[in-house]
Amino acid sequence: MMKPQLIAAGISNLDEARYFSAMGVDWIGFDMDRISADAVNAITAWIVGPKFFAEFTAAQDDMVFEIVHKTGVQGICLPVSADIPSWYQGSVIIDASVTESDTPFPNGSILLIPSDSGLDHQSLTGLSAHHTCWLEIDPDHTTADQLRNINAHGIVIRCVESDPDGYEHYDHFFEVISLSVKRG
Repeated sequence: MMKPQLIAAGISNLDEARYFSAMGVDWIGFDMDRISADAVNAITAWIVGPKFFAEFTAAQDDMVFEIVHKTGVQGICLPVSADIPSWYQGSVIIDASVTESDTPFPNGSILLIPSDSGLDHQSLTGLSAHHTCWLEIDPDHTTADQLRNINAHGIVIRCVESDPDGYEHYDHFFEVISLSVKRG
């Protein structure tokens, strides 16, 4: 089994970014509804290792352009209904929150499949045969056995705005990952 990438999404501050970077994630996604481009710059200057992407819930071309050029992120995450800016040359991540396994997606795009998408194992396998798929998991309800049976190229943990348990809430995520896939 190929080693899946580890992705932390929904990041909105330096503490979250430092925590997930220290845990060895491959990508960090910034929630642009909760963080400014200047804050992203400050964080990316501090963190070494992961790649960075900006998450947009509503993709207005001028806003995407400004943030990409201000921050230098390596990827953008757009809603499935958004048009990909023609000028953009980096990684494109499609938030496939509302999708069917036969939905057409742009070639080369990465699909971020939320844990509540309703896609079954067969549909996910079909999507991952033609696209790079990142699967968002629920850290409290996903087991190592479930991850072994999912054919995903990346595993996503999403930071929530107010996590009453603090970072201990995410420790289970890394335990599940270490049990399910031998990281090389």
